Amino acid sequence: MGQRKLKLINKLKNREEHEEQVRTLPKLPEHIFIEILSKIPPKILRDTFMLVCKSWYRLIRSFEFIEKNAVYHKPGIIVNFLVAPNYYTEFPYCKAKFLQIDEKEFDIKVTNLGKARRMGYIRSSCNGLILVTEPRPRTKSSALCVKNMLTGSVLTDLPSCPSGCLHSYDECGAGLGFNPLTKQYKVVHIYSDGYGFEIFTIGSDKEWRKLPTPFEESYERPYDMDFRWEEPVLINGHVFHWSFESDEYIISMDLRDEKIRKTNLPVYMSKIKKKDYELVEMGGKLSFVYRVSSSRIDVWVLTDFGKQVWSKQHRIIAESTNFLTLGSSSAMVEEEGNGDGGEISENREEEKKKDKLPDFLKLFVVATLRNGEVIVFRRFRNPGNNDPIYLYDMKTGEMRKFKMKMKDGTGFIPHRSSLVSWTTESEMDLSANISNISL
Repeated sequence: MGQRKLKLINKLKNREEHEEQVRTLPKLPEHIFIEILSKIPPKILRDTFMLVCKSWYRLIRSFEFIEKNAVYHKPGIIVNFLVAPNYYTEFPYCKAKFLQIDEKEFDIKVTNLGKARRMGYIRSSCNGLILVTEPRPRTKSSALCVKNMLTGSVLTDLPSCPSGCLHSYDECGAGLGFNPLTKQYKVVHIYSDGYGFEIFTIGSDKEWRKLPTPFEESYERPYDMDFRWEEPVLINGHVFHWSFESDEYIISMDLRDEKIRKTNLPVYMSKIKKKDYELVEMGGKLSFVYRVSSSRIDVWVLTDFGKQVWSKQHRIIAESTNFLTLGSSSAMVEEEGNGDGGEISENREEEKKKDKLPDFLKLFVVATLRNGEVIVFRRFRNPGNNDPIYLYDMKTGEMRKFKMKMKDGTGFIPHRSSLVSWTTESEMDLSANISNISL
């Protein structure tokens, strides 16, 4: 009996000491305390600090704090690896990794994204929320839904599209965006340009709305049987841009007015080759990256979307590029080690000797890092092979190769984690501010 009392006394004593420590922390000046706490990654805030006490929980869940925390959180790229099931290869499960750049070294760090071992195909990201195509094995189809990977919660499921699209990962294009004027999230979907664009406003629409295409004449539509609409490039959370089967323009849409328009490409003396350029977000603006030759790549930026003004920001020349040896193998985290996507090869001396600057015509852009200063390229080889990636620093002119096990269908989505949702109007205001934070 005495021993039980002693244990109880010690337990109460420890609790009192813990509560005393918690009470002493807020004695710091409030702005200093919040500044320190806001620099902690949101995942650690959710898993640890929100559980300390009620006052910390309320602070971390406040709209002002989430906005401040989003500024400090380091963005990155979701790398979406296909893990095709046996029963239906058109709607595969995926394994997602999160790629970030090492600021101290010209290197990368790749970690698991979320706790799920497999999930649906990630299509788009906005304010920490992602648009996912989730497989439906029983019906051999799939459905679009919106999730927050940090909290692991499914925020909404979208109804079926009137176009009848089954949302196979390589048959349509879909993007999640946020209208800062109405404070609403919207999903834009395109399956067939003959049918038109479809848009769904989360929280107010009960069904999809159809929007007309920008093609005034039927001959303007693509007639290449191999052409497929892909995921759009999202700029500032509310402007979508799609690559198109044209050497003169791309397709753009601003969620604020829901108007679909043509945006002219930069002017070249010779005809632009449609298959030799990519669109990518770069420092909060749209970038047009064009492979001019096997030794030259031009980087343009759309400095004024309304007036369609392009400015050439950089030119990558093979002769002046400092090519570094194979990237560090310690950058990759692969707990399972089962080889189904994402591992970086070991830093073997023989591989280093074989490394050389790649043919620029075989590189295509997938994303940017460090606020647009670093371009991430993927090398195209024969289908079914593992494609390496290359990082190019526009400030230093350095390029480094990283061997990764990526096969057909691997996707790259710019992403910044946050605790934001859309349950209240105040959180809508918060989302509008986070949308202006560039990767």
